[in-house]
Amino acid sequence: MKKVPITEIKVRFSDYLKEADGNPIVITENDRPVAAMTLVVDSEEIEQC
Repeated sequence: MKKVPITEIKVRFSDYLKEADGNPIVITENDRPVAAMTLVVDSEEIEQC
C-alpha cells in the first residue's frame, strides 16, 4: 500500500486515481493517515453503502 501526502494528491489527483487500480493509496497529513483512495469497479456496490 502506497502512502502519499495530501498536498501531493491535490496536485496530481488524476495520476494517483489511475494508479489506485487495485492498489489502495493511503492519504496522509503530517505523516498520519487521514483517508484512503481506491478505484470503484462496481458502482452498484457503492450505492448499497
